[in-house]
Amino acid sequence: MAELGNVQQLKAMLQRLGAGEDLASVREDFVKEFKDVPVKDIMAAEQELIKDGADPRKITKLCDLHSALFHGKTRFSTARRKARSSASRSG
Repeated sequence: MAELGNVQQLKAMLQRLGAGEDLASVREDFVKEFKDVPVKDIMAAEQELIKDGADPRKITKLCDLHSALFHGKTRFSTARRKARSSASRSG
């Protein structure tokens, strides 16, 4: 289950991007707040935006910005990076 606090913070950041705020500014705040984030929390935040009336097409168009915001900070990508690092040290 997605963590409500995380989802609300992510939702606010996605809203800032949707309102046209600079990606670098939002990403700086994201990096301060999160070491990494579960993909399910990102998906939950996007679903919350849609429930609140955001146009799903707009959310889809913003996916590239969302991806840029979270790049390298999802739990999946963090685990993959650690596995690569461990493999390169042992090989």
